[in-house]
Parts: sequence; C-alpha cells; structure tokens
Amino acid sequence: MKTVSIISNNLECDELVGYFARLEKYFILNGWQSVKNLDADLYVIVACGAVDFVHDRVKNALNDISLKKGNFNSTVIMGCQPVTYEGKLKSIFDGKMINYGQESMLDELIGAEYTFESVSIPNIFNSPVNRKNELFTIIISTGCMMKCTYCVIKKAHGYITSKPVDEICEEFKHAVRLGYKNIAIGGTDTSVYGHDINTNFIALIKKLRAIDSTVKFYVDNLHPHNLLKYRDDFIELAGQNAFSYLHIAFQHIDDVMLDRMGRTAHFEQVYAMIGEMKKVCPKLILFTDFICAFPGETEEQYEKLLDFVKKDTIFDYYYIHDYCDIDGAVSYNYTDKISDDVKTERCQKLMIAFERRKDEKISLLDPEAYRIFKSRYDVESEADKDNPQGYYFCKNTYLEPALV
Repeated sequence: MKTVSIISNNLECDELVGYFARLEKYFILNGWQSVKNLDADLYVIVACGAVDFVHDRVKNALNDISLKKGNFNSTVIMGCQPVTYEGKLKSIFDGKMINYGQESMLDELIGAEYTFESVSIPNIFNSPVNRKNELFTIIISTGCMMKCTYCVIKKAHGYITSKPVDEICEEFKHAVRLGYKNIAIGGTDTSVYGHDINTNFIALIKKLRAIDSTVKFYVDNLHPHNLLKYRDDFIELAGQNAFSYLHIAFQHIDDVMLDRMGRTAHFEQVYAMIGEMKKVCPKLILFTDFICAFPGETEEQYEKLLDFVKKDTIFDYYYIHDYCDIDGAVSYNYTDKISDDVKTERCQKLMIAFERRKDEKISLLDPEAYRIFKSRYDVESEADKDNPQGYYFCKNTYLEPALV
C-alpha cells in the first residue's frame, strides 16, 4: 500500500482544516495509507499562506523532506501558499504546486479512482490532542469581497462563493440527527454569505433555527463592516441565545486606519452594537483581531488601540499581530511603513497589556461554552508540534459517525 504524509502549518483555520481532512479522506478512498512521519511515498503540504511565520514553517518542512529524500520529486504543495508565496516558494522548491480548483492535477498524479471533486468535505475535525471535538463544522462559503489592503489570501480563495442554502440545510439536519447541539459556521468571510446568491447570513441562520432552534452557533470570520446592516437581527438572535461564540475581526479601532486597511467599519457604531449583544447574552464569547504598526499608523492611533486593549470590557480575547509586509498585497506598495524595531515594540506592548488581563477575562467566560470552543479552536496552543520547526502531520483528521 502506498503511503502519504499530509503536512500542514495551521490547525485552526476551518477552511484549511476542512481541506486537509478532505485530502486525507480522498487518499484513503483511493487506497493510500496516511502516515504521521516522513517515511512516505508522497508528501502533500497543505499550507496556509497568510503571513511570514507560517511560510517559515513550510520552509522548515521542505528542508526536512530534502534531508530525507534529497529532492522534491515526491512533494506537492497545496492550500494558499502556491498563490500567496509563489515567488518565494519557487526560489527554494522545484516540485509540484497545485492551486485551489486545480485538484484534477492531483487526480492525474496518483491515478485516482475517486476524484477529489467527488469527495465531500468532512464536518467533524479530530483534535490533535485526541480530545473529543463537540463542534460539527459547516463551511458556508469561500472567498470574500477582496478589499483588505494587507491581505493576499484573497488571491488564493477569490471572490465570495456561497454554498447553496439547501446544501447547508442538509448538513445541518445531518448534524441534528447525529445529536450535535453546537455547530461551527466557517468561511473566509461569513458575514458576506449569500452576496452572490441573493440571500444573506441572517436569513441563513433564521432558516437553520427554523429546523432546530436549540442549536447554538460558533461563528468564525465575521467582518464588522457587514454587521450594522443587520444590527437588530444580530441583537435579537443573541437575545435568543443563538450564538455561543462570534469572531469579529476588527484589525484596528481607529477609523482612519481601518479605511487604509480596506476594512471600513465605523468602529464606535459596531462596537456599541456588539455591546448590546453582550448585554442581552452575557455568556456570548467574543473574539477579535488587531494589527498594529500598519503603514501610516501614528503614535496617537497606536496609543488609542493600546488604551482600548487595557480597558475594553466587551471582547473576551484578542489575536494580536504586528503588520506583515507581503509582496502582492496592496499595502506592500505603501511608502509610509513602520520600522521593524517600532513594530516589535508596539506589538510587545499590546501583548503585555492583554496578558495582564487574559486570565481575568477567561475566568469570566461561561465555562461550558468555552470548553466546547476549546474542543475545536485554540488547539495549536495545546498541541505538540510534530517537529520543533512548527509543522504538523495530519493523520486521523476527521470523523464520519454513522447515525444511531
């Protein structure tokens, strides 16, 4: 039996995890054995390509494969990086790269009996620490509105493509039949679901709740700009305990900076709306993201962000990053960039401010909702990397339980 080693640099992105889980399912259906080491006939690296440090993880994996095999004849890179880091990869890698939508190249490479297109995306992802995942995941869309100036992921995923409502309803009904009461909703930008098929995120959630109103949703990747249009609906649904977790990625709190990032959001209005949601549903877990030292960020704008992290009482957790200057992003051509020393200093101060409050914030979370959240998200903080260089072997990545 031929063996495949599926390697990834990111365990938390629903789209990427769904992709490598689908790949493992695909290889198994085609008679391959998935292994958790570099003793394999074929290596498939499923690579997030959002920022430099995840690219470094791929470089480390490639270095280990080269030491093992002496070449890249049996190595394929998939995921976002073949697009977002194409130039840098080509300078160190002469193997095959396959973009999203080109998986027929993989079919041809392995002589697949079952094509990749014919294999469905698993809904239940195994935890890397062998902990039961209590979330059934439905990917509702891929792609986005292509506006963020710092982002290159949009080049890999393209414009918003929404899964038909009927397909999502069938997945939801299957989850309910299996007994799942907590469902993760994923996508590149879930807030613009339906933009291309004449519907919207709120209409979808209401349709799902008409099937079973006891299910609670854990929603990833909501763009704050798109929340105000459905302000009353979001607050009403929060009051009905429809949501257990919302990830609302602001990236900054200064509107001038948000405009420059291509993420116009009217921060104060959206923040007040989110506060109303928290008021009617105190158990709601709220996460956000911040990028500091984006080109043109003044000391005043940075101090405004820092002060927010020190005083905010609505969000429960922040993903904090300094700006990553990636060739191919619009912002790569901005001329008013912040020096590396200042970037590091600003990020460290933000992290310290959050660290001082993190334990207190987490202690105030609803323990049951947070436990369920942890069963799927935030797994990288608990997972032992298969290699100190930061990559993971993807074996036994999914479950497909039968109906009882």
